[in-house]
Amino acid sequence: MSKLEQSPKALNTTIIVLSSLILPGLGQFLTKRRGRGFIIFIMTIIQVYLIDWSLVHQNFGKITPGGLVTSWLWLPLILFWVWNVSDARALAVKKAASPAVGFLLAAIILYVIAWNVTDVRLDRLVQRFSDARTVATKSD
Repeated sequence: MSKLEQSPKALNTTIIVLSSLILPGLGQFLTKRRGRGFIIFIMTIIQVYLIDWSLVHQNFGKITPGGLVTSWLWLPLILFWVWNVSDARALAVKKAASPAVGFLLAAIILYVIAWNVTDVRLDRLVQRFSDARTVATKSD
């Protein structure tokens, strides 16, 4: 069967998938899940900004493969983008799609950047646990 002979549903699914590949959230928007599409679009913009900001201002996540300076945090964003395309396809063929994977990938980026920016040091948390317990249990 040639591309011209494809069913309208298959052609529609292809358009939805390509739309999400080009612009995150657009496929969801085209499947009448406008709120979901808008959230995915905004989350993508925020993640791009945070990754770039953390690399430029915090020098965090910096790797230099072959002399190219970049951040390893782009990998979870790429996986988020792939999930976005998969989610749009699932919605196009009327399958149940869970936003949990996308939320988890976005949360990983936010968590890693927040951990670095706040300078959390696990050894201090463990060593000073007794101080935290004293503060938590102290009554006025």
